Parts: sequence; C-alpha cells; structure tokens
Amino acid sequence: MRILILGFGKSGQASYNHLKEYDVDLFVYDQKRISDISYLSYDDLKRELPLFDLCIRSPGISRKSKVYWLASNLSKKMISELELGLYFLKSKNIIVVTGTNGKTTTCRMINTLLSTKYKTYLVGNIGIPLTSKVKEIKEEDIVIIEASSYMLEDTFSLNPYISIITSLDENHLDGNLNIETYYSSKKRILFNSKKVLFSNNEISKKINYQPDEFLNKYKVKKKFTSTNLINLKTSLEVCYLYNLTQEEVNRGIDLIRIDKYRQEVIKKEKITFINDSKSTSIEATNMCIEEFKNHQIILILEGIFKGFDIDNFNFKNVKKIYSYGTISKLLPSFVNKKESLEEILKEIKSNQEEDVYVLFSPGGSSYDLYLDYLDRGKKFECLVNQLWK
Repeated sequence: MRILILGFGKSGQASYNHLKEYDVDLFVYDQKRISDISYLSYDDLKRELPLFDLCIRSPGISRKSKVYWLASNLSKKMISELELGLYFLKSKNIIVVTGTNGKTTTCRMINTLLSTKYKTYLVGNIGIPLTSKVKEIKEEDIVIIEASSYMLEDTFSLNPYISIITSLDENHLDGNLNIETYYSSKKRILFNSKKVLFSNNEISKKINYQPDEFLNKYKVKKKFTSTNLINLKTSLEVCYLYNLTQEEVNRGIDLIRIDKYRQEVIKKEKITFINDSKSTSIEATNMCIEEFKNHQIILILEGIFKGFDIDNFNFKNVKKIYSYGTISKLLPSFVNKKESLEEILKEIKSNQEEDVYVLFSPGGSSYDLYLDYLDRGKKFECLVNQLWK
C-alpha cells in the first residue's frame, strides 16, 4: 500500500511514526526538504505524477493550495490525521469540540473536570495528534478531541458521544472559499453524534440546527470572567452527562487553569494591561472589549486578519485604537498605526495614561511577526514589565 503524508508538521509526523510499523510504503510531501525519508517535493509530484492508495493531509495544507488538488487527484482517498487515529481508536467515549473561539479553553475545562473521576485523553488541535496517543488509549477511557475546521474537512468516521460547538464567527476565510464553507465544515461534527451542545444561541441560527437542552444544576463558587463562565457552563453539562457529583465538580473547578494569554491581567501603577494574545479573530477581540466595557479602553490590534469584513470590530466602547503588523493596512484612518508594539507602549507611557485598560487583543493570527500567539503574548508581557518597572 502506497501512502502519501501531505505535510510534515506535528500531525504528519505522528501519522508517519504510527504507520511506519506497518507493511506500507510511506512518502512525505512538505514545503521543507526532509532527509532520511522518501521525500517528494511539489515539483516531484508534478513531474512524476505518482499514484497513492491513501493520502493523509495535515490541517496546515489548505484546500485552496495547488498541492492539495494535485495530491487529491493522485490518491484514491484523502483523509485527515484525525481520521487515521479514529480507525485505530478502541474507545467509544468521544467528546469532540469545535468553534471559532473558546474550544481550547472548553476542552481543557472538560479534561480537568472529568479527570477527577475518569481516565481522560486530550488530543487534536490542542497540539497532541490522536495518532500519537491511540496505542495507549483503552476502551473505557474518555477521549476529548479539539477539532479545527481543517481537521474536520477530511474526517468521515467521527462517532462522538458528545459534540460541542463553542462559537461561530467569520474566521479562517484565508483557507475557505466562503463563510458557508467554514460553517459547514464545523457542522460536520454533528454527524452520528448522540448529544449536541452549543455554547450560545446564535449558533443554532447560523447552521440551522437545534442542540440538546442544558440540564445540569451544579453550583459554582469560584470567580470566572463572563467569557469563561460560558465555557464552564458547557463543560459542566458534559460533567452532568458523565454523572459527576457536586463534590467531584468542585474538586475539578479548583484545578482549572485558564489558557495562557487569554484575558490575562497585568497591573502596573494606574494602568491595567489585559494580555489577550490568544485573540486571533474579530469575535475574540469583541468579547474582550465587552468584558471590560465599563472602563476606559485602549485597544492594540496586530496580526494577519482571517475574517471577511474588518468593519465587524466593535469599537464603540474604545477610547483609542493602536495597530501594527499586517492588519494595519486594512484598518480605517482613525486607528493609530505604528511600526512596532514597543513604539505603541512607549507612547502610552509618555502620555501618562491613568485609570485605563490597555487591551492587547490582536484580532488576527500572529504568524506575520511571531512564532505563535504564545510568542506574541510573551513579548507583550516582557515589554510591559520592562517599560513599567
């Protein structure tokens, strides 16, 4: 059997390492040349037109790309790394979570809460490919899968006990034909699902589907932001479906840690900085603005815009807006456009701003200037600490 691994990031490497133990011929495509394996460049594929029994596509390979269509036509079947993992998965206790925003936080909350009673595995878009864990997962274990739209496009065997959509907004339009394509790829998790949960009512209108009603009555004493309370409510419904007691829930809530750089507070003198580097979409930025709307807000935007309409940013509660990076060229003239984050923070400091909330909620992906949102968040944190010693 001839198998092409299309993309050699985390999921491609996990697929390769899993399959190399079987009697198959493995070939790898990636933009970067790789040694010690049967590597094929795009030019190799064009020139040789080799045929494959199966192609395993990494989520980073866009359906808009030339290599996607070439590999698709040269393969009898194209699947995702997630689909490959599902083929070998013994457990039927599957919870799959997708959404524009909130899916990572919701997955982590569910994993923390359920692990007070069960053996759980958190895999998928979280950065841990299913195929890297599938051999150790037992039949009785619970598998929580964070699924991106790109992962779901070539996944066919998903048969979850619970499917969750956390939110839906314009996003990833750089990799989708239109908003309907993006929404429909998210809706694919509902195939064969026994229980369907939506974290807000707007999702039903956008994809024309009625979810199950929330039934849990758990009490929550720990304080969360309004955004994270929404994620927690969904997570608690999962706890209810898995019969957790209030005591087990309380124990789990005490262990919950919110994702790094998701509305993280840094107080300096009379300025409150909100490090929301994880915001990579309009919806996430608007949620951050809504969370702190009762304060004077200075907003900082940055990154590669992935939405459809830049005017969907909600600026009405914002005192001043700064931007830098790729997103600047799309923003209106009233935005203060700068060359760097350091320049923006120095200006805020020199203006002696007081009693304001500086929201670093970029609204775009970080790959124009940073390795990822963690790198971006860390650099913001370091600059704030450096300038406000």
